[in-house]
Amino acid sequence: MGAIRAMSWMQLVCALGAALLGTTGCTSMSRIPVVNVAPQPPVSHVSPGDRLRVTMRDGRRAEFRVKVADPDVIVATDGARYEMGDLVTIERRKFSWRKTTSLVVGIYAAVAWLVVRAGPALPYG
Repeated sequence: MGAIRAMSWMQLVCALGAALLGTTGCTSMSRIPVVNVAPQPPVSHVSPGDRLRVTMRDGRRAEFRVKVADPDVIVATDGARYEMGDLVTIERRKFSWRKTTSLVVGIYAAVAWLVVRAGPALPYG
């Protein structure tokens, strides 16, 4: 009976650890279309605090956190200004539930498999 309690406790700790580990960095960059004649400006998809990666017409790239997003300009927290007419692409970093779920399920399955394989080696008593 003690081994069953120990295994249940171990599985709970492993599952919680996997869940915490899985939420640490599963993000993706999603592209926001930049079209100058769009009925709704692309900056409407950008909010203060968002992390963006932009590509400018001259080929330069920048990655920054948004301080202000207006229809004509995006201002970074470091004070840099990016005119909408100069931008070719805007990518916003966002949390990915699909990646996080896959990671947590994969880690939990691997830990469960290890616990089952190590089961006969655990002391009973």
